[in-house]
Amino acid sequence: MVPEQYRMVFEQYSKQVTAINYIYNRSFNIFKVLKQEDQEIRHSAFLSWLFNTSASHGLGTAFADKFFKRCFGEDCKIDSSKIQSVKTEVRIAGDKQKDIGDDKKRIDILILGDNYTCTIENKYGSGEHGGQCKSYREFIEGEYPDRKNYFAYLDIYMPVDYEENRKRYANFDFISYKDVKEILENTIGKTDGIEAQFILHYIRLLSEKYEPLGAEYEEVCRSIARNDIQTIIGCDESKLTEPERIFASIVKKYHDKLKSRNDAVIYEILKTLVIQESTLKDDYGSGRKSKKETVKYAYALGGVNELFPKGAAFINTIDFTAFGELSIDIYAGTTPKYSKALADYICCHPGFYDSLVELIERGWHCELSYRIADSSNYISDDNHLLCRPIVCKNEISTFAETIKDHIVWRQKAAPSVCSDSVKACIDKLVALEEIEDSKGTTIKELIDRKSKNGISTGLRLSLRFNLPTENNTEANKESIREIYRAKTKEGLNLFELEKPQRSGALEKYRLGDSYCERFFKNQ
Repeated sequence: MVPEQYRMVFEQYSKQVTAINYIYNRSFNIFKVLKQEDQEIRHSAFLSWLFNTSASHGLGTAFADKFFKRCFGEDCKIDSSKIQSVKTEVRIAGDKQKDIGDDKKRIDILILGDNYTCTIENKYGSGEHGGQCKSYREFIEGEYPDRKNYFAYLDIYMPVDYEENRKRYANFDFISYKDVKEILENTIGKTDGIEAQFILHYIRLLSEKYEPLGAEYEEVCRSIARNDIQTIIGCDESKLTEPERIFASIVKKYHDKLKSRNDAVIYEILKTLVIQESTLKDDYGSGRKSKKETVKYAYALGGVNELFPKGAAFINTIDFTAFGELSIDIYAGTTPKYSKALADYICCHPGFYDSLVELIERGWHCELSYRIADSSNYISDDNHLLCRPIVCKNEISTFAETIKDHIVWRQKAAPSVCSDSVKACIDKLVALEEIEDSKGTTIKELIDRKSKNGISTGLRLSLRFNLPTENNTEANKESIREIYRAKTKEGLNLFELEKPQRSGALEKYRLGDSYCERFFKNQ
């Protein structure tokens, strides 16, 4: 059953669901007919068939040769003619896993050659979790110490933290499904018959992930409200009917197209606002030197913490984005160091709650949360406690005071210390009636499950203001520019800081004023 908030939206757009399914089903594709287009395990099976150089596809070593060179570089020494076997779903602990019940960590594709191995972690949009890559590397290097071992991470797009956090991905080399599509397009001429038709169907399936949305789809999607688009693409697809799932996937492509266009305009607007263009950061990598596929998100203004007195830094980023709607997002806390500073600030400023409520009355969305990350530093919406300002009243400082001494970083304390500290903090937080646990005992269960691996925790304040404009950014550049300036100042003026003067006195100032003076041009 779809959650109520999703069900209402899908019922509201039932005509659009029907229209998109009609367009979608007009073109025959065997993978869609079998409903296997988004099944990761089926993609692994099809790819393993392509890697089998003696299989009926007739490609020989052509596909494998090009895959290895695209992923590992032109000087890659893998000899595809020496492939001995291609396996899928390989348990990293062998049959012993069946007995102990740990059946989740399985290598998606394992290629064995005469003197090499190639491990492929196939995600198809699902994302790395639980230290899978690290486990697979350790298993392969222990199992085949005398061979040259290669490791590939295959996904639709490069994860946003891939290059900055290679350790999380155990230094796997990245390759995208767009690369796979292009390789097949360049090798399809080497085969014919029914196998070629299957490969063509697969190419068309992958093409839909990257090619622009068709005019018929766009016509239907234009009738969907911006807020509802955000709700639709954020739903749990496993809870949807098949027509609704197809509808949601098309709406997401429409959203991504709008966002890509809007981000380009946002960047041009921000360039006219900032004093130095170098302060603009494309946080998630479109400016990277890598030629691999990346996902482009918000633009952020850097250098915020330079404005704080020493030791009082807690603002992480200010993002200007078009995620669903044009918006400004201010994030404070998030890392243990900044979290402690934020908690100290809240405790020492009794007027913080009143200022926060005032922002809410001016149309801001505000959320204070205590977040818990597992050993891979993964944070989901299921493992944090919410402190809603409008509900908690003056309990916000109690909330901050309670957690201040329990914010921990797993690398700076033994796992047992982290676990005990967080458990003690959770007990206190749950005892506060004003604090909401998002899923009952989920957080306690999470701590029990992750305690042996170490935990990181932090306090995060999220402020978001959605701009009251259409996404037609080209026509609204001037108004967006003024809103960006005014609302950035308004949001940051939540924080009242003090700095010493030459006379020894303390002068109070608002962060928003200092920030705009430092980063924005006077216009």
